[in-house]
Amino acid sequence: MIMRPKDETEVSQILSEFSKSDKKIRIIGTGNHDARLLPRYSEDILSTSEMTDFSIKDGIVEAQAGALVPKIREEASSQDLLLPLIYDGTVGGALAMNVMSSLSTGFGTPSNFADYVRAITPKGPISWKGFIGSKGVLGAISFAKMRTFKRPDHVYIYERTTPDPGYFMLYSFIIARNKPIAFVMEYEGGKYSVHASFTKKDIHAEGFSIDEGIPAVEESGGPSAVVEVPSLISDFRRIAEETNPAYAYAIYGYNYVFVYTSEIEQIADMGYKVFHRGYIHPAYLKVKRFIDFSNTII
Repeated sequence: MIMRPKDETEVSQILSEFSKSDKKIRIIGTGNHDARLLPRYSEDILSTSEMTDFSIKDGIVEAQAGALVPKIREEASSQDLLLPLIYDGTVGGALAMNVMSSLSTGFGTPSNFADYVRAITPKGPISWKGFIGSKGVLGAISFAKMRTFKRPDHVYIYERTTPDPGYFMLYSFIIARNKPIAFVMEYEGGKYSVHASFTKKDIHAEGFSIDEGIPAVEESGGPSAVVEVPSLISDFRRIAEETNPAYAYAIYGYNYVFVYTSEIEQIADMGYKVFHRGYIHPAYLKVKRFIDFSNTII
């Protein structure tokens, strides 16, 4: 059964009732990006998709959890502002997963520009930025305030593709030294691609195609695994060369490679720390013992 409360009061009532009756419930937004996958057995679900109100005042976004990020970005753009988050889901989902997008290179993830977060737990509302990245296991994120930035007058995207891993590293280092606001590396079909955006056009990068725009990663079902690496560019190359994944991407500034492959064990055997899809950091599970000790939210 899916319940769609319209405000925080209804969310609180639902979670309180489930806690008292020792029943389990899962928190989702639209449900299209649930990193933990819905289980095959029947369960109750709380969706914040009906909590869609948001406003932008003095450069600050105030939004309910179910507000769609694309709509907020559109409204911000009309005010000559930029919400540096590329995500086709809800605010609550973006915060719960601390979504990393191509713009994270220049602006960080939601944990960097969200100034206030409130969530409803089985014991009531709690205001705490620590809910960011908790993947919905601590409570239902219900409201947030996020900073926007001045929208650049122009954004130029530089792109180049090569089958040669050596040239891939060269192109990546050239791009990185020019301080892009967005920088995505991809591997697919034996080829490496570099996509980077700048607010100026006079970048010293010969041979790159130049257009206007920001790179976006088109995910399908989410990556098989997330690989933590010590040196992003060289380790991205190594993983691609030695495992030839169906697809892999990385966002410059963060030492993680997102891979779509069946060779998870091989990557782990290479000495990397591999996180399977839906991994929840142990720190959140420790906090959960205090604010949801009955394990109402799963």
